[in-house]
Amino acid sequence: MGPEGPEGPEGPPGVIDFFYSNVENDQGIVGSTIGNGTIGANNYGQTPFPATLSVNLEAGTYLLTWSAEVMRTTAGASTPFFVRLHEGPKDAGTTYGFLRQRSMVENGPPGNMPDDPEFFALGDVIPFSGSAVLALPDGPRTFRLEYALSSSTTSSEALRAQHQRITLLRLE
Repeated sequence: MGPEGPEGPEGPPGVIDFFYSNVENDQGIVGSTIGNGTIGANNYGQTPFPATLSVNLEAGTYLLTWSAEVMRTTAGASTPFFVRLHEGPKDAGTTYGFLRQRSMVENGPPGNMPDDPEFFALGDVIPFSGSAVLALPDGPRTFRLEYALSSSTTSSEALRAQHQRITLLRLE
């Protein structure tokens, strides 16, 4: 036992705070609710149990991450589908991540997405994920995973989503 040594240098910033939304459920989205024929803010919708993260933040630097698995169903036909991570009002705000998928997608049944070990089940499960470092001011924020079709009038489930996650880590 000797005298205490001098204080060492400050380390890199770490996680100061952590917020998340995690919706595991496999959920269908009716085509007519997300496929009005005009791609724009009013075309996007969420799953019945939505992946939404609402927080009241202190100013700082944050790491935003998101992910979801999406499958177009036979009711979605060959219609292009879209997925985005969006913040703010539905018809305004900021999109941090965007996916457009059309060709070479095998449609699955409206009732269920295949699980990992179901190699021969119909339906291509498309991953959507990303991250962004954001300098955010004080105040409330709402982040959402949203889905759209370029056109659909079907009253059946045209898209399905599962394992929807949104995470916000405060770094500084």
